[in-house]
Amino acid sequence: MAEDLVQNEITQNSVSLTWHVEPLAQYYLVEHGISGFAYGTGDVETAYGSTYTVRGLEPGTTYDFYVTTVYGEAWYGDRVAVLRGISTMEIPEYTVTVLSNNNVFGSVEGGGTLMAAQKLVKQLPKEE
Repeated sequence: MAEDLVQNEITQNSVSLTWHVEPLAQYYLVEHGISGFAYGTGDVETAYGSTYTVRGLEPGTTYDFYVTTVYGEAWYGDRVAVLRGISTMEIPEYTVTVLSNNNVFGSVEGGGTLMAAQKLVKQLPKEE
Protein backbone atom coordinates (compact mmCIF):
# COMPACT_ATOMS: atom_id res chain seq x y z
CA MET A 1 0.00 0.00 0.00
CA ALA A 2 1.14 3.55 -0.69
CA GLU A 3 1.64 4.69 2.91
CA ASP A 4 1.85 8.17 4.40
CA LEU A 5 0.00 9.90 1.57
CA VAL A 6 0.39 13.69 1.86
CA GLN A 7 -0.06 16.73 -0.35
CA ASN A 8 3.03 18.83 -1.02
CA GLU A 9 2.22 21.72 -3.29
CA ILE A 10 -1.22 23.09 -4.01
CA THR A 11 -1.92 25.59 -6.80
CA GLN A 12 -5.09 26.86 -8.44
CA ASN A 13 -5.18 23.91 -10.85
CA SER A 14 -3.02 21.16 -9.34
CA VAL A 15 -2.15 19.16 -6.23
CA SER A 16 1.18 17.39 -5.79
CA LEU A 17 0.98 14.12 -3.82
CA THR A 18 3.76 12.08 -2.19
CA TRP A 19 3.77 8.68 -0.50
CA HIS A 20 6.25 6.03 0.62
CA VAL A 21 7.01 3.52 -2.11
CA GLU A 22 5.87 -0.08 -1.76
CA PRO A 23 8.96 -2.20 -2.69
CA LEU A 24 7.04 -4.66 -4.90
CA ALA A 25 4.84 -2.08 -6.61
CA GLN A 26 4.96 -1.76 -10.39
CA TYR A 27 2.90 1.43 -10.42
CA TYR A 28 0.11 3.28 -8.62
CA LEU A 29 -3.39 4.37 -9.58
CA VAL A 30 -4.22 7.89 -8.42
CA GLU A 31 -7.96 8.42 -8.33
CA HIS A 32 -9.44 11.85 -7.65
CA GLY A 33 -12.76 13.61 -7.68
CA ILE A 34 -14.84 16.29 -6.01
CA SER A 35 -14.84 15.74 -2.25
CA GLY A 36 -17.32 13.02 -1.27
CA PHE A 37 -17.18 11.05 -4.53
CA ALA A 38 -17.45 7.25 -4.26
CA TYR A 39 -14.20 5.30 -4.60
CA GLY A 40 -14.11 3.72 -8.05
CA THR A 41 -16.06 6.53 -9.74
CA GLY A 42 -13.36 9.25 -9.95
CA ASP A 43 -10.79 10.17 -12.58
CA VAL A 44 -7.88 7.70 -12.57
CA GLU A 45 -4.28 8.42 -13.58
CA THR A 46 -1.19 6.18 -13.49
CA ALA A 47 1.84 7.14 -11.40
CA TYR A 48 5.30 5.60 -11.26
CA GLY A 49 7.41 6.28 -8.18
CA SER A 50 6.52 8.08 -4.98
CA THR A 51 5.23 11.42 -6.23
CA TYR A 52 2.58 12.58 -8.66
CA THR A 53 0.99 15.90 -9.58
CA VAL A 54 -2.70 15.85 -10.46
CA ARG A 55 -3.35 18.65 -12.96
CA GLY A 56 -6.42 20.17 -14.58
CA LEU A 57 -8.28 20.76 -11.32
CA GLU A 58 -10.75 23.60 -10.81
CA PRO A 59 -9.68 26.60 -8.69
CA GLY A 60 -11.24 26.90 -5.23
CA THR A 61 -12.57 23.31 -5.32
CA THR A 62 -12.20 20.60 -2.66
CA TYR A 63 -11.03 17.13 -3.78
CA ASP A 64 -10.48 13.65 -2.37
CA PHE A 65 -7.58 11.44 -3.52
CA TYR A 66 -7.11 7.66 -3.42
CA VAL A 67 -3.83 5.92 -4.27
CA THR A 68 -3.94 2.17 -5.02
CA THR A 69 -0.78 0.08 -5.36
CA VAL A 70 -0.60 -2.21 -8.41
CA TYR A 71 1.82 -5.12 -8.01
CA GLY A 72 1.32 -6.77 -11.37
CA GLU A 73 -1.20 -7.67 -14.05
CA ALA A 74 -4.59 -7.57 -12.29
CA TRP A 75 -2.94 -7.78 -8.86
CA TYR A 76 -3.99 -4.75 -6.85
CA GLY A 77 -3.27 -3.92 -3.25
CA ASP A 78 -6.14 -4.64 -0.88
CA ARG A 79 -5.74 -1.31 0.93
CA VAL A 80 -5.89 2.18 -0.49
CA ALA A 81 -4.22 5.35 0.82
CA VAL A 82 -6.79 8.13 1.19
CA LEU A 83 -6.43 11.90 1.40
CA ARG A 84 -9.68 13.86 1.76
CA GLY A 85 -10.71 17.48 1.75
CA ILE A 86 -7.80 19.07 -0.14
CA SER A 87 -8.77 22.42 -1.69
CA THR A 88 -7.10 24.09 -4.65
CA MET A 89 -6.27 27.79 -4.40
CA GLU A 90 -8.86 30.33 -5.46
CA ILE A 91 -8.21 32.87 -8.21
CA PRO A 92 -8.11 36.35 -6.63
CA GLU A 93 -10.59 38.89 -7.91
CA TYR A 94 -9.30 42.29 -8.99
CA THR A 95 -10.93 45.70 -8.85
CA VAL A 96 -9.33 48.03 -11.38
CA THR A 97 -9.75 51.79 -11.80
CA VAL A 98 -8.39 53.56 -14.89
CA LEU A 99 -7.23 57.11 -14.26
CA SER A 100 -7.05 59.88 -16.84
CA ASN A 101 -3.23 59.67 -17.14
CA ASN A 102 -3.53 56.05 -18.42
CA ASN A 103 -2.09 54.58 -15.21
CA VAL A 104 -4.15 51.80 -13.67
CA PHE A 105 -4.55 51.26 -9.94
CA GLY A 106 -6.75 48.81 -8.09
CA SER A 107 -6.95 46.41 -5.19
CA VAL A 108 -6.63 42.68 -4.76
CA GLU A 109 -9.27 40.85 -2.73
CA GLY A 110 -7.72 39.91 0.61
CA GLY A 111 -5.13 42.69 0.48
CA GLY A 112 -2.31 43.88 -1.68
CA THR A 113 -2.29 46.35 -4.55
CA LEU A 114 -2.56 46.00 -8.31
CA MET A 115 -0.68 48.57 -10.38
CA ALA A 116 -0.29 48.82 -14.14
CA ALA A 117 1.29 51.33 -16.43
CA GLN A 118 1.57 50.96 -20.18
CA LYS A 119 -0.19 47.55 -20.15
CA LEU A 120 2.22 45.95 -17.62
CA VAL A 121 0.30 44.40 -14.72
CA LYS A 122 1.98 43.30 -11.50
CA GLN A 123 0.62 42.23 -8.11
CA LEU A 124 2.50 43.87 -5.25
CA PRO A 125 2.89 42.19 -1.84
CA LYS A 126 0.23 42.88 0.76
CA GLU A 127 1.14 45.78 3.02
CA GLU A 128 1.09 44.92 6.72
